[in-house]
Amino acid sequence: MVELTRILRAIARRDKAEASIKRLQDTREQNRKRLEEIMKSLDPEIELKEPYVNQATVDEIMRLRQALVRPSNPEADLEGCEQMNLLGANQHLDANIALAWQVPGVLKQVKILDGKIGEVQGQLARSFDARNQAEVDQMLKLRNEERALIILRWELVQRASEMLGVEAQELNAELAEKGVDAVRLELVEKLKPYGQKPRTKEESGGISFGAVKLE
Repeated sequence: MVELTRILRAIARRDKAEASIKRLQDTREQNRKRLEEIMKSLDPEIELKEPYVNQATVDEIMRLRQALVRPSNPEADLEGCEQMNLLGANQHLDANIALAWQVPGVLKQVKILDGKIGEVQGQLARSFDARNQAEVDQMLKLRNEERALIILRWELVQRASEMLGVEAQELNAELAEKGVDAVRLELVEKLKPYGQKPRTKEESGGISFGAVKLE
């Protein structure tokens, strides 16, 4: 089954942001506990300076206090930056889920085109009288129609592959091997854990691929 590569990459990006935030929060908590431990070991009535407290301890206290202060400059606030990265990663994930949910509809259009191509190829399989100009013209018209339909089908397969993040040749091979309907149903089952309904363009952050409409 073709993988939901765009979604998997988006999940990896989200997980990386979450892991970074957790590391920063863990470090903050460790610093808080260490500072608390040091302060409990000292007499609260003495000044934090030599000779009452050795300089190494004073330096560590200052370092820990500084580390626990969130910078006023947003660019210097690493945790705040990672929170923004996580927000963007979640939006990116929703956008890619939305794109993937468009693919079953695109594959329905591929199925329609397969039927049309089959009809044209069936007509081309008939015998033509090369001496009859009308029949020759009809054959050329059908060949042009076949070529246009094949090109349009390939464009749809490419669009679907871009939405999923896979190679177009890989998707096309699976469509040929399993059939369009089987691939579409498998895809829907793989998408269900990410939400039963497609996201809207607004909910997904505005990423969208145009779709070819067939009459």
